[in-house]
Amino acid sequence: MKKDCPMTNKNSKDILDSEGKEKLRAEMKEKMNGFLTTFQIQNIYFSEFVIQ
Repeated sequence: MKKDCPMTNKNSKDILDSEGKEKLRAEMKEKMNGFLTTFQIQNIYFSEFVIQ
């Protein structure tokens, strides 16, 4: 399950620019909507981004 999480297979270079964040957003939305049956997530917002 952990390997299926969009965050675990990223390094800092993948998400530093806006294109990388948009790709991550799309991957997270797709993954979470795969689990939902009644409602679907329309958008994901990042208020802060901490990279270690």
